[in-house]
Order: sequence, then C-alpha cells, then structure tokens
Amino acid sequence: MKPNTKQWLLGTLLIAATQVSVAEEVSLKWRYQEAESMNLVKGQASLSYDAGTDSVNDSRIEKSLFAIELGSALTASLKDFAETCKVEPIIEPPIRPLGVPRGLPILPPGPVPVPQPDKECVRKRAAVADKLLASVASLQQKLDASREIQDQKLYEVLDLGRSLVKNMREYKDRPIFKFNEGIMRSLAAGPAGVGGGLNVTAGGAQDFGYFRKLVTDGEVPHFESLTMEGFLSEFDLSLTPQACDALICVQPGLKVDTATKKAFLQIGMNSNVQKANFHRKPLNLSIVLDISGSMSATDNTEKSRLDWAKDAIAKTIAELNEQDVLSIVLFDTNSEVLVPAANVTDKAALLEKVNALKTKGSTNLEAGLVDGYEQLSERALDLQGYESRLILISDAGLNTGVTDEAAVLKQITDYANEGIGLTAIGLGLNFNQKFVHGITQSRGGNYLFVHSGKDMFRYFESFDFLVTPVAYNFKVALEFPGAKLVKAYGVPQNADAPVQELINVQTLFFSEAGGAIVLEYDLN
Repeated sequence: MKPNTKQWLLGTLLIAATQVSVAEEVSLKWRYQEAESMNLVKGQASLSYDAGTDSVNDSRIEKSLFAIELGSALTASLKDFAETCKVEPIIEPPIRPLGVPRGLPILPPGPVPVPQPDKECVRKRAAVADKLLASVASLQQKLDASREIQDQKLYEVLDLGRSLVKNMREYKDRPIFKFNEGIMRSLAAGPAGVGGGLNVTAGGAQDFGYFRKLVTDGEVPHFESLTMEGFLSEFDLSLTPQACDALICVQPGLKVDTATKKAFLQIGMNSNVQKANFHRKPLNLSIVLDISGSMSATDNTEKSRLDWAKDAIAKTIAELNEQDVLSIVLFDTNSEVLVPAANVTDKAALLEKVNALKTKGSTNLEAGLVDGYEQLSERALDLQGYESRLILISDAGLNTGVTDEAAVLKQITDYANEGIGLTAIGLGLNFNQKFVHGITQSRGGNYLFVHSGKDMFRYFESFDFLVTPVAYNFKVALEFPGAKLVKAYGVPQNADAPVQELINVQTLFFSEAGGAIVLEYDLN
C-alpha cells in the first residue's frame, strides 16, 4: 500500500471514530422526609443521551437557559459597573430606606463628602452600559425568533435592562454605606409544577423585587441585589408535563451542545397533590408585625405598608378556623403582645384590634421575635398534629435592641429544631446575605422579599401554601460520566460556597410560583 494511501485510510478511520455515537447516561438519586408523616422517601431516575450529538430531550429547557442568559447579563453588568470606579464606604447606616423620598435628610448633621467620577471613570461606565444594551438587543432578537421561550415577563425584564442602561449613563456618585453591601440573597424556587399537580419549591424569596425597585427608582443596584435564584422564580420554567404518582416527583431535562462542549441539566419537581384536594394542618400561628414609623410609606401604592399588612392579616384571620391557634405580636421601639395565643373564635374582635393599629417608634425586631416564639412555644407541646409557625412582617433590619445577627439566627435555629418554622416577609429589607441565608437554611424556614405592601398581599392569597412545608432535608445526588459540574443556578447556597454535586435543600413548600434548578456542565 502506498504511503499516501495509508495516510488517507488512517485519516478516514480517525474521522469515523470521532463520528461514532457514544451512549451516556445521567442518573439522579434523591431522598426527602415527608413533613407530615416524617417518613423517609427515596427515588431515582436516569436519562440517556448521545455525547457526540447535539440534543435536547425537552424543548422547554430552552426557556430556562434563556432566563439564565438574561439574568447573567444583568448581573455581569452590575459587577463590571461596580469595578469601574472604587468608592470607599463612609458610614454604616443604609443609604435611603425604600419609601423615603430622596429630599428627606437621613444622614447625620454636617457635610458628607460625595466623590465625583473622573472622565476615565465616566468612559468606563458608559462602556459597561453600551455592552449591556448590546446584550439586551441580542436577547430581544432571540426572544422574538423563538416560540419555546415566549413570555411577556421576559420582555418586561428586557425593558428593565434598558432602564438599567439609562441609569448607568446618568449615574452620579452618592455616599456608599457598608450596610448596603450585604443586600439580601433571594433563595428561590424549583420549577413550576407539571402533570396537573401542585408545584414544589425550595424555601426562600419568590421574586427579585429589590432589584426591580431600585432600577425603577433610577438607581444602579449593588450586584448582590440580583441573584439567579430569585430571578428565575419570576418565570414559569416548568418542563413538559409528565404523570406524577408521589408526593414529590423529580424530572430531569437535558440539553447537550457539542459546539461549546456544554451540557445543561434541569431538575424539575412536582407533586401528585392537586390544589383542589390540598388541606393544610391546623395552625399554631404567631404573626409578628412591625409597626415602626417607616411602615407608613406607601411605595407608590394606594395604601401604606401597615395598611397592606393589616389587609393581609385580615385575610389570614378569614382563612383560620376554631381549631387554629393565633397570637399577634407588635414591635416598634419595644414589643407588645396584642393578641395572646388562643383559638380563633371571635374574628370580629380580632379584626377590630388589627384595624386600630397605627405606626410609631423605631424597629426592635429581636424583641418581637422573642415574644412571638414564646407565644408559640407555650402551646406547641399541647398541640399534637399542628404546624407551629411564626410569620414576621417588617420593613427594616436589626437596628434597635439586640442587633447581633448571629444571636438572632441561633434563636431562629433553636426554635426551628423544636418544630417552629419561620416565614419572614421583608418589605424593602436591607437584611444582609448571611442573615437571610440563615433564615432559609433553618428547618421549615422561608423568606419572601416584596417591594411593596401590595405585593406582600398577593402572597397571602396563597396562604395555605405559605405556611405548609411539604418535605425536609431534600437531597439529590447526580452522576454525569464524562462531565464536570461548573455552575448551579437556582440552588440555595451561599454566594461563596463551592459548586457541589449534591443538592441539599432544607425545606420544600407547595407553591403556584415558577423557577428552575439548572446545572451547567463542561463535557470532556
């Protein structure tokens, strides 16, 4: 055989070898503890794919990937913007609480230096804005061209991105405060439900309202104010419906992209429980309400935050029955038990007390928590088969009384271990990332960030889901041969935590919300 013939044959064999399909399999194993029975449930699923061919086993994953691309573009632009001009923090308190007009002085008396950007800084910021605008335009074209990812909410976020571009171009430096660097982290949901059953989500915030509020107000938010977990929960990112015959069903969706050597695995969760036949357990409930002066803010709605909170409590009272036990605790500078723990028998008397509430004082959140937990703890041992839960409604952080976050988190954890869960509802809260993560990582804990009292009321329309854990200690182990996990989107974790193959969520709740958990892999 001639040399060139040998070379031709060898080349042909090599090409053929690269075109041979390689059958691979992704496997998932999960377990969780049922909240009601405390039974341990295990399950597993597998998904075959061709490692040498582009493939998508469920076209609905494309919408999740688009949402991730959009959220990543926004976050990257905020990080780039923050890096253009470094300004040292100069004071501890927050810049301006949400709802406080810009004209009102909130800084200590005396001049406060506000460094102004130089020309090079202005040029760099303009470049960041231009890059974001180009990304938004490209994503708009992709959204217009694809039927799989059509969603009006995605168009609204693209408009929000254009508003952020405008804010970046018009940005004027203001004092930067250390407290504001720890903006809350939205620990959010698993995907919307499939198969007609209810959705199953991880405990945590249900939207990215803080980021949206700041952009609407003309600000350029700190990049920690926009997290992928909270962002994804804005959209219905469910996979194609499949039958589910268990309390929790786990459904994988996979996309393989050989050009980029990437694979994306979406983990969907749903339930065989239907909304029509869902019934919550009787409640041992304590509502701990902030009535401090800042709760008089309206957030450009028709009522104050306190009035919206009173409406939400009134709706809660309407949902309760004589089996349920309710206590109501108020806090401002001090704490007061407005309604001691008792069965709900006279709703009119309860509503009369709630409707008479007025704002006053500052915010001693820790004192309110102490009284609320005491009301619950006194009755918890006698109420077998009850869900014991504290609902905290506040628009400020730990700024009066005990302000040690570690001490407050220990209190929350200790009571969680006794079976008392916490639902924290923050209106414009500047809780930092560590504190919010601590709440949502406590057993039975969930956190809702809302940018107005009106938005808060929307969640109380699904009150039974808000206060009902479905499962605890949900763990998913993944095996993906020939692939390396590089990023996890929508998985509750600290920002600086390493990416792990084991997904671990403390508490799952029923929900009608959206969201997604998506894992990004590099293919070897």
